[in-house]
Amino acid sequence: MSYLTDNLLPNEKLMHETRLHGIVFVKPLVVLLLGLAIMAASRPYDDWLVWPGLVLAATGLGFLIPALFQWQTTELGVTDQRVMAKTGLIQRRSLEMVLHGVESIGVDQDILGRIVNYGTVIISGTGGTQERFTRIADPLDFRRAVNEQIGHEGRNDAR
Repeated sequence: MSYLTDNLLPNEKLMHETRLHGIVFVKPLVVLLLGLAIMAASRPYDDWLVWPGLVLAATGLGFLIPALFQWQTTELGVTDQRVMAKTGLIQRRSLEMVLHGVESIGVDQDILGRIVNYGTVIISGTGGTQERFTRIADPLDFRRAVNEQIGHEGRNDAR
């Protein structure tokens, strides 16, 4: 079970969920693969190149493990009543904002984010609260889901 489904209210439905984009793995994998390539290339020629390659590979692995934990432990969701987000495993940070408390939801994407579809989601709530979630997969779909639920909530209140 996920944080989102475990924390649903009675009769609340999860309408959309997303997580971090796979872009969080690019830097660690590039460093790891570069280190492995240097190690592989050094074997027949210069044994001294094994050590820098080993250091690079270990550094890449050191970056990869936290990225994997971050990717695995970040969840964002939209229910028919709230916007929910959770990051972290041991040091957990969570946000649960009722839909009528959402003043605006913004998306920032750079060029690479537009190409591979990730970005920063900024949720502004009443009272000036603002939460930023970076490197989110499909940020425009997430914003659309929030806006759709706000629209549904408004129609239900009018009845």
